[in-house]
Amino acid sequence: MMGRTHMMLGALTGALLESQAPGLGVLEGILIGAIGGLVPDLDHPNSKATRSIAPIALGGSRRNSMVLMSLGVMALAWQGHLPYDGVMAIACWLLVAALSKHRGITHSLIGLLSATYAVHTWLGASWIIFAVGYASHLFADMLTDRGVPLLWPLQLDFSIPTGFSTGRFWSTFVEKWIQMGCILYIGWILVPHLEQLLRLAEAQLLTTF
Repeated sequence: MMGRTHMMLGALTGALLESQAPGLGVLEGILIGAIGGLVPDLDHPNSKATRSIAPIALGGSRRNSMVLMSLGVMALAWQGHLPYDGVMAIACWLLVAALSKHRGITHSLIGLLSATYAVHTWLGASWIIFAVGYASHLFADMLTDRGVPLLWPLQLDFSIPTGFSTGRFWSTFVEKWIQMGCILYIGWILVPHLEQLLRLAEAQLLTTF
């Protein structure tokens, strides 16, 4: 599916699950869920996720940019300039993703578990939102004709036969409606929080001016 669809599905899971992470606001939950929904496609050089963290294509490929960035972050963590445990785990995961083929390890249960482990030290209790957002990506790709290799490295693609194929006219049409549905439902979830959000915005403006 398209990156925008994965992002909206992840954001929806974040909006629905933010109450499961004490102290986490609904906007933070939406952000973490959206990130989780995009992360599996870091194995694709032109995906929305890859273009977001590697906007410059070194040597004509964003994979090169991701590899260089990952190695640089690992070096800084090794030298003690960055927190070692969490940063090193995330950088290693990004490096593996950059060197993997599309719909390989990052679209498997190993990818899900390792990515969740890599970020859990930073996210605390909200790791569950990231994990479910990630899982929403795998489930959505299972609805396409290619499926996903959940049991990687076993070459077994799991798919739910729907006839859905990214890029076809009717599939794109359906995805647009999925995106719109997610936006509307997230908006409905946000309605009870509008007063609190307005107060925060007002307080921010008062401190700024």
